[in-house]
Amino acid sequence: LFTFPNVVTFNYSEIGKEYALRSLSGNIYRRSLKEMRDSFIKKLVLSSSPALNTNFVALAILNQTGDLVFCKNGDQAWTFIHDARFFCEDVIYDNDLFYAVDKNGGVAVCDVHGENSPSVSIIERFETPRIFGGDMQYLVKSGDDLLLVTRYLDLGYEDGDPYNSPTVFYK
Repeated sequence: LFTFPNVVTFNYSEIGKEYALRSLSGNIYRRSLKEMRDSFIKKLVLSSSPALNTNFVALAILNQTGDLVFCKNGDQAWTFIHDARFFCEDVIYDNDLFYAVDKNGGVAVCDVHGENSPSVSIIERFETPRIFGGDMQYLVKSGDDLLLVTRYLDLGYEDGDPYNSPTVFYK
């Protein structure tokens, strides 16, 4: 965890506040080992299994900031994907690209395989259905298609029994 770009220092002797992190605004805040273990990373996706391919890439969503970071096998530290800030709902790997979705259903396509900084293109929101009121966005692979799934977490009542509102799928 100390190799992430927003981790300033790690000091095991400072019990309960071992990690010092830098926020987006530049402020320093502290987290314990347990807090880092339990909530620092929201999701981590691999481009391939390290057991099958040594040329893999890991991409993570940082839970505190929603930033995307990546690390290639052999890198000494993680790197921010600056052009894909706030695409923090979900991420998936497909056809040599990472796809990340934001709260409104916008999708960032991230190519991290080049030698230079990662290239990012944004799929304009008008190319996908407008999503208002959805609580969670997911990207799902189904056959050759990549689906955008919107989940509504509102609790409704039908015949006096609570039920969850439907999840909506978009292609």
